[in-house]
Amino acid sequence: MPVSLLRTLVDASPAAPSGLTLSQSETDVLRQLASGCPIADMAATLGYSERQMYRLARGIYFKLGAGNRSEAIATAARWRLLDDSS
Repeated sequence: MPVSLLRTLVDASPAAPSGLTLSQSETDVLRQLASGCPIADMAATLGYSERQMYRLARGIYFKLGAGNRSEAIATAARWRLLDDSS
């Protein structure tokens, strides 16, 4: 789902919790997930195994309080974590 569409769907944009810390690499992975990039492609590009990439993605989902990719993307869009300036 395009980030711009998610922003349109999420009218109220609460701020991310103050304790939330995503590293730059986690933010980059989150953006790739939001763009629809397959885990296998990200793993190959970043030099990880697919298993490591799934673990990294699950860690990001956990930090966002999401149970899956879609929830993580929606939450990240609501909190404006996918913006280029973040």
